[in-house]
Amino acid sequence: MSPLPHYKEILISILVLLLPITITSQEKLQKEIDSPNRKYAPNFFLQQIDPGTNTPLVNDVNLTEVKKQQFSDDSITILSIESPDSRQPITRETISETNSSSILNMSTDKQIDNFEILSISVCGDSPIGTPDYYKTASDRTLQIAAPGFLQNDIDLQGEAISATAILKFPENGIVTAFADGSFSYIPNSDFVGEDVFAYRMRDASSNYSDSIFVTIIVTEPANRTPIGQDDVFSVPANKTLEIVAPGFLQNDADQDGEIISATAILKFPEHGIVTAFADGSFNYIPDAGFVGEDMFAYRMRDASLNYSDSVFVTINVLEGNRPPEGIDDNFIITKNTTLSIPASGFLINDFDPDGDAISATAILKFPNNGIVTAFADGSFSYIPDSDFTGEDKFVYRMRDASLNYSDSVTVNILVVENGTLPVGVNDHFKISNDRTLTVEAPGFLINDIDLNGENIFATAILDLPDHGNLSALVDGKFVYDPDDDFVGIDKFAYRIRDASLNYSDSVFVTIEVTAATNRPPIGFDDYYTALTNTVLSVDSPGFLINDVDQDSEAISATAILDLPDHGNLSALVDGKFTYSPDPDFEGMDSFAYRMRDASLNYSDSVRVFINVVKGNRDPAGLDDHYTAIKNTVLTIEESGFLLNDFDADNDDIFATAILKLPKHGGLSALGNGKFVYSPDADYVGSDYFVYRMRDAALNYSDSVRVFIEVIQENQPPVAVFNDQTYECEGPGGTEITLDGSGSYDPEEGTLLFSWFKNGELIAGPSIEPTTVVLLQVGSHDFTLKVVDECGKEDSKVATISVDDSLPPEVIADFVLIGKNEYAISCSVNDICSENLTVSSIIKTPQITNPAVSYKVSSKYSIEIDMIKNTVDVKAPNPQSFWTMVVNDQGVSVNDGQVLELKYDKNKFQYKFDDSGNLISVKGDVISLVCTATDEENNTTSTEALLPMSPASELSSLQINSISRNATLNHPINYPNPFSSKTTIRYAVETEGNVSIKIFDQSGKQLDVLVDSNHNSGIYEVNWDSKNYQNGIYIYEIRQNNFVHHGKMILQKE
Repeated sequence: MSPLPHYKEILISILVLLLPITITSQEKLQKEIDSPNRKYAPNFFLQQIDPGTNTPLVNDVNLTEVKKQQFSDDSITILSIESPDSRQPITRETISETNSSSILNMSTDKQIDNFEILSISVCGDSPIGTPDYYKTASDRTLQIAAPGFLQNDIDLQGEAISATAILKFPENGIVTAFADGSFSYIPNSDFVGEDVFAYRMRDASSNYSDSIFVTIIVTEPANRTPIGQDDVFSVPANKTLEIVAPGFLQNDADQDGEIISATAILKFPEHGIVTAFADGSFNYIPDAGFVGEDMFAYRMRDASLNYSDSVFVTINVLEGNRPPEGIDDNFIITKNTTLSIPASGFLINDFDPDGDAISATAILKFPNNGIVTAFADGSFSYIPDSDFTGEDKFVYRMRDASLNYSDSVTVNILVVENGTLPVGVNDHFKISNDRTLTVEAPGFLINDIDLNGENIFATAILDLPDHGNLSALVDGKFVYDPDDDFVGIDKFAYRIRDASLNYSDSVFVTIEVTAATNRPPIGFDDYYTALTNTVLSVDSPGFLINDVDQDSEAISATAILDLPDHGNLSALVDGKFTYSPDPDFEGMDSFAYRMRDASLNYSDSVRVFINVVKGNRDPAGLDDHYTAIKNTVLTIEESGFLLNDFDADNDDIFATAILKLPKHGGLSALGNGKFVYSPDADYVGSDYFVYRMRDAALNYSDSVRVFIEVIQENQPPVAVFNDQTYECEGPGGTEITLDGSGSYDPEEGTLLFSWFKNGELIAGPSIEPTTVVLLQVGSHDFTLKVVDECGKEDSKVATISVDDSLPPEVIADFVLIGKNEYAISCSVNDICSENLTVSSIIKTPQITNPAVSYKVSSKYSIEIDMIKNTVDVKAPNPQSFWTMVVNDQGVSVNDGQVLELKYDKNKFQYKFDDSGNLISVKGDVISLVCTATDEENNTTSTEALLPMSPASELSSLQINSISRNATLNHPINYPNPFSSKTTIRYAVETEGNVSIKIFDQSGKQLDVLVDSNHNSGIYEVNWDSKNYQNGIYIYEIRQNNFVHHGKMILQKE
């Protein structure tokens, strides 16, 4: 039988609030602190496990080899006592004992505040099984080595135990179990929840246990899917974006630390071509001329083949290398001559915003009045038609080194007549504010000529520029440096002369200064995933991987503008960085940086977001349940209380500290889960201790409890049933509650109560400790038998006495029913006895004159004539006198008998007038004595007197009689007891409605005799009982607020 038969399938463990003790070394099992109750030498108990043939209990399932839970053996040291909050050692004084006691069901929660002691005993010789609890993930096989689920089972006699059968298979998985308690469990695919199987074991004497249940908590898959962070990259238009590994995987993470790889492109870009690789490297070529946002999506997986959700890569295609800008040119030539312009010719004043080399690519329109020959370097020759003078032109196009083409550019040529003076042509140049304009010779002289062909030279700067600095040479070369931040038109003027010293007019050079053309680099926010308590290291280009300079200059980080709030950061100029999150921090953190290009243009602030997610998880402990034997040491070998604990990351786990010591025993525990528990001397009940563990990654578990039920051989119950005496409640019997509630079971188990009388079972067996019986007057012996859950019993005999100690109630009365006529009334009642002995007598008491006493003689007497039903008072003369009559035992009369007082002139009756009429009476003349005796010989006598004192008129006497005896307050029924009919006599003082009803003893209404209005007077009504059985009946007389109940006894022959 199970130690708790009344909890069959689920053992409810009841906890106790523990006192602190000192954990001893592994070699010493006794407490180091002396305890007065430890003066005994406990036995040592190490449960033997019989593996038998160790064949599977169920052999139709083939297990897949999996890695079982590892337990670290690098800490086989005695555990310290540690505070659950500070993780610092604590002493006896710091352990709280203020918790209140209440029952707490066994569960995996971590509340350890409230507990209650429960004594536990066992029945018989069967081995004792304790339920087991394990935990695994849905993507793992739970494999537990011997002694497995037998670890916490025991045999009270110390015999070897072995599992014999699986009695109930799990509904959501496959179990393979062996006789030595080892087993494996494979959960069904995608199952999450609790699964249960049950086994049975036996000892060496072939005593079998009850069913024992193993509960397995199956969690979500332990191996988590990798987490992808969307990426943002940028590239200038018309250029290829080349990202090396880890590329778009750089900011992705697997919480379980497994290698990740890209598996597929789920969505291709719409405005370009992407080529991607499993290591995250990729190339992206935007469509020609496209500027804007493009996107593709990929998916990745970890080494366990868990696939991520879709991850998106956004590519911002920016305006990159800009096309060159051409400025129209103006040249002059004399007719019938050839215009020859050396390099850079018509390109001399053209402008590329990016500073790229430019070259002419095509003549788009030829001159109408001459022939042009042009080259890519801008040099050209123009031969006007013969004798032509006037304006002619041609149009060209150019491109830069990035193959960006300019718009069309016009070269204007003026053909003039021959002459002698030099002629200057105005010039137009363009430069950006962040550059210096340097124009080599022939510079601004390239389009100037001398009409008769002489050499020309610049002679003077006639007007300096207003917004910049100018340096010019005679050969036309010049350098112009615009003022800082100036944007607009600036100009200077020069003059030339020929070899004959002929001077030209002023010639103007216009310089268009634009805004700075070198653009600042553009930064895009970065998103990374880090794991808790793990350093995130990102190599170069790191957070610069998606930043870009539109001018294709090298970029570098210059400063961290905002440090992370929840971790430490180390960053380098090449974008490489390491981030170490604060201990146990989970959530979003970020930092901000700034960068610059080679031209010292600074970017705006760029932010790096780091999502810190749970990496290596805390181990999860399941409460343990063991059974120990009274005065016997419990030794549990490795892996001990760690056997059912679970680490989702499959790390090694080991216990680190005992957070709370057992209250009722000594404990020695090791880091590998092995422990020795020595219960206090003679202690039986619940005890527990609390430990904490950690995994190889230094993640700590919550507190875990180990419950130990210290049991003993079952003790018999104690029956408590005492003698009791009760007063009779009625002739129908007295209800008595037989009470065994004082009985108890030392183990506080459930008792069965059985009641016997004269050896026969009268009630039970039942868990109710009381039963009700109906007893008559007398003594009655009963036996109470109590049986506990193990079948042990105890009996107790008690005597229940019902006494009838109260005498009957008797009311004697004279009821005036007419002039000088009185009815005898003897009303009797007894609570318990139906058979009463009733007698009534008329007595003539002593009549006394204080002055004269007369003996009784024939001259003075009171005569009662039973035949005539009269009472006569005789006297010899008509004068007032006093007589003394001594009456012995009186004369017997019947209840309801009518007595008539007769007074005449010849018989002096107390005091008469001369005519013989009764004037007054004085003294007690007649008394009625009613006597009743019940079945227990309890006797009651009452006396009613005709009041003849003080002296009063006869009429007054009659009034007094009515007032005392003829009201509703004193109704009677006669005869009583009766055999067929009885008369109820009653008087009404004031007019009103009167009702008379008949009831049986249960209160059931049987009849209504009267229900009508009455005037003042005396009434009587008969009740015929021919339809009713012998017994006691009640009549009720009711008028207004007056209610009277009388008892009638029916005794048929």
